[in-house]
Amino acid sequence: MLQAENLVDAQFQHRTRVTKVTSQEVDSVYATWILMQSLGIALTVPLMSADEISALTAHLDQMNDRSPLHDGTQDEWEHLHIDFHRMLVMHAGPIIKDSIDNCWSRSERARRLHMRSAPQSWLASEEEHRDVVIAFEEGSADQAVHAASRQLARNALGVIASIDPSYEPRAIRQALKLTLQAGTAAADSTSASFVAGAGLPARSTARKRTRT
Repeated sequence: MLQAENLVDAQFQHRTRVTKVTSQEVDSVYATWILMQSLGIALTVPLMSADEISALTAHLDQMNDRSPLHDGTQDEWEHLHIDFHRMLVMHAGPIIKDSIDNCWSRSERARRLHMRSAPQSWLASEEEHRDVVIAFEEGSADQAVHAASRQLARNALGVIASIDPSYEPRAIRQALKLTLQAGTAAADSTSASFVAGAGLPARSTARKRTRT
């Protein structure tokens, strides 16, 4: 199972080795995650009851209290963090939720790498999670999707920049454009600003084909 998910390299009569986190892997996994989570949130927000929203708000407070910025540990925060994101898609159905869980498992190494290399990201996460909850409280699926997508993109771009600053995150860029209403100037601008803010290269210009 680990080899199928490209987490280890296992060859006959050779020692099993843990594979390295690559920029392409992070780009692909997080692009998929952004798209699937956006769909799950869009399906969930209209069906959330007042009690469920209150539970989401309370869970956010508990998660923030247990972060390393306060009195908790990374492991404590991580368990609460996973539950928080599952609450955001609680009405999305089992197939969509299973797909998101798969993204969680495949991104674990990248997320831990980012948290260790960028401790200030804890504070940014608190603000972003609060924006998501506010959108849920206001019943705005679009705003909830935008806030959650921005958080995932920030984490992914931070990891990619630390692995290979020259890598262009094409998949994440396209996922952001889709979740931020693709085709609009605002979507293109927001997607570009996220990539530029991470210090990664701008979209390359397509080469013109010449006829022979």
